[in-house]
Amino acid sequence: MRVRRFTTMAEAYLIPEENRLIVFIGYILTWLGGVIILLMGKDDRAMKFHAFQAIILGIIVVVTAWFCVGFLVWLYMIYGGFLVYSGKEFRAPIIADFIDSSLMK
Repeated sequence: MRVRRFTTMAEAYLIPEENRLIVFIGYILTWLGGVIILLMGKDDRAMKFHAFQAIILGIIVVVTAWFCVGFLVWLYMIYGGFLVYSGKEFRAPIIADFIDSSLMK
């Protein structure tokens, strides 16, 4: 097994091209998509990070759905999914730091 070395934290969460569509769809499906990614059993740290991020953002969408804010957060998730699909980094402010410190240990 080949170990990948990363120079920055951002590089550690870049998704390989073969998994980008899965993560993009995960962001569109909000929390449900994140759960599906986790259940798929991908043992990839970057996939888990984006699954947790989709779950937390999805919960925010559900909680704020009664307001216009929920729709805006969902649009932000689609934008983030597109960034990941394009091979770029997507780290939601505050949420990404929480995931790094609490859920990715």
